[in-house]
Amino acid sequence: MQRIILIIFLFVKIFSYDKANLDIFKSLTSICNNCFPYRLKLSSDGEIIISIPSLYNSKNSRIGNNKNFSFVIFDEDNDKFQPFLESYEINSVMGYYIDKNNKYYILDQGKISNNDYIVEKNTAKLIVYDSNSEKSKEYNFGRFDLSNSILTDVVVDHEGKYAYITDSGNLLKNESNPGIIVLDLESEKVYKILINDTSFKPDKNYEKISTNNPIYNFFNNAVGVNSIQISCNDETIYYSSLKSNKIYSVSTKDISNAIKKFGDSKKIGDLKNIKVNSADRNFKSESFILSSKHNLFMTNSELKNIDVSFYINRDLSSYNYNSNSKIKSKDNNIDMPFSLDIYDGNLYLLSNKFDGKFNLSNSVIYTAKLKKDELNSNIGCSVFTFKIYSEVIFVFGWFFIILCVIILLIIVKSGKKLEKSNLMKEIEKEEEINELNRELNE
Repeated sequence: MQRIILIIFLFVKIFSYDKANLDIFKSLTSICNNCFPYRLKLSSDGEIIISIPSLYNSKNSRIGNNKNFSFVIFDEDNDKFQPFLESYEINSVMGYYIDKNNKYYILDQGKISNNDYIVEKNTAKLIVYDSNSEKSKEYNFGRFDLSNSILTDVVVDHEGKYAYITDSGNLLKNESNPGIIVLDLESEKVYKILINDTSFKPDKNYEKISTNNPIYNFFNNAVGVNSIQISCNDETIYYSSLKSNKIYSVSTKDISNAIKKFGDSKKIGDLKNIKVNSADRNFKSESFILSSKHNLFMTNSELKNIDVSFYINRDLSSYNYNSNSKIKSKDNNIDMPFSLDIYDGNLYLLSNKFDGKFNLSNSVIYTAKLKKDELNSNIGCSVFTFKIYSEVIFVFGWFFIILCVIILLIIVKSGKKLEKSNLMKEIEKEEEINELNRELNE
């Protein structure tokens, strides 16, 4: 009975977002030459933040007055991007994380020395800024050789204890070692897990695309794993790759146990202790976001829309792209859906458009209205933390409702019986009185 109720509910949910549409919020032109706006996020106070990596150390890929700005804020009043965090030099930023307190964790990829994307030693770092945009902490990864690493994204658990960083390696180099960097934010110890795991490598059937444009070559030939998210209960991390038609998940408990077992070893390589779960998504995707309700919103690069999957669980067994809901634009004119975030019941999508030589011509920010209780996981978790899976909560809720209805019916039925019983007693009493009156009259 519970399973039937769940199936009925999910059937309704599958089509609940098909009525949502992506509308143009802002169309931006002349942002920068030969650059690539990469990741969009919204701060806890609603500001739109976008990272623009400095690829191949090219000045044209930077924002600002001869400074290395690649982390920018969208100035809605002036309809353009403005340099952000001017008090500190940033080499190149793809990934960053903003927590519910508006603290920024900015992943600086490091200083790139040549067109082979070789990172200078000890220049990659994680920089933490407080809500006043003041630098509060800097972490480096000195114990690891990241010269052939491409650090693409970062997520932080909701207690602020661990940062999980995706290292794609450099797919153009055989000596690269892709994996996930785990940074203990309290002890400042750094670990690297799942080194050279198959989940970080291109699928055999992935079609390679190459052009003479260095930016396009970089994203399509050098970047593998590019997006990472964490569940509201901090028990699971999810990640995906530009080179794979799969999505992956790993238990943070497995990661913690592996770290305890292998200690300070540079390579936590016993993959038997860290199980990688996977599910087919059957389409290429640039990025995704996990909401507080464990709904997964993922860009679909082929159909140029957003795929919504409901109630993703830790081992991805509930993920099924065939039952996804779609969020599309009204004019069906999205160029390249690249990055997305949720804020205040709205989905925001960054899309890029390129000319025939893959030079950026403009970027468009779209919005779609979601349900009011649909929140970004890092914001929504402060409201309600999932200690058990959403489907269990749902089934329990329906069970509780049905139980209440049954109890109410029993009470009503019992009330009617009691009322009937009382009526019968009154009739019997009245008959006794009438009988006594007859006897007295005689």
